[in-house]
Formats: sequence, structure tokens, C-alpha cells
Amino acid sequence: MVDKYRDDMSVYISSSLDKFENENSIVKFLYDFNLPYSLDANMGNGDIPESIWNKISAIQVKGGTGFILGQMDNLDKKNQQISDKLKEILKTITTEEEQDNECRKTHGNKWTRQPSNASNVQFKQTIIDYTSKNHLFIYKNFLL
Repeated sequence: MVDKYRDDMSVYISSSLDKFENENSIVKFLYDFNLPYSLDANMGNGDIPESIWNKISAIQVKGGTGFILGQMDNLDKKNQQISDKLKEILKTITTEEEQDNECRKTHGNKWTRQPSNASNVQFKQTIIDYTSKNHLFIYKNFLL
């Protein structure tokens, strides 16, 4: 029973791979992203530009995929720190607005300055807009 199931799954997986991931789809993907078909360090025919090899070497010297994953982890942490700081600033602005409203109630017409909520609306909206955006923006800038 298990052997039949395993064989059926193997046939299904193989047929699906052949259907979606074949030589043509792989070549098209590489062509669309201007990537070489293979990376052979001993090519000697100059198909891969020196700039690509320099980038590959730089990444390998810095630690390869471990380095890149570490950088992405650092970016996640920085993004969280920025988000936390902006929430703290938003809380401070809200507290200041509440204090302004209390003073306005307490002092009435003697409290003549512009209401804080009118002055802070642009700052609050900027913070809300930033914190609502997906953090992939940081990744895009890092990877470019």
C-alpha cells in the first residue's frame, strides 16, 4: 500500500515538474533576469562579465549566504526598531494633544495657541503611512 502510494506520488511529482519546470522554462527564467545558464569558474570564454564574478567573490569573502541572511535579519531588526520608535513618537504626540485639550478646557479663552491636533496632523499621518507600509521596501533597497 505504501509502495503504491509512493510510486503514484513520484509519477505525479515528475509529471508536474516536467510540465512546469522544464528546460525551456528554466532558460526563459534565466534570460528574463539576464543570468548566465551556468557559472563555471574555469570557463575562460568570457561569457560571464567580470563584474558578476567580482560580486560573487565579494559575497563569498563576506560569508556567502550566511552573510546575506544575517544582513536581512539585521534589516528586520532595524525595521522593528524604527517602527517601535515611531509608535513611541505617535504616543508622545497623542499625549501632548491630550494635555493641550486639558489646558484649553482649564484656561478657556486664555489658551490662545493653535490646537495641537491641527499642528500635528501631518506628523501623525506620516508616521501612520510609514508604519502601514510593508517592510519589503527595505529589502528592495538592500538588494539593488
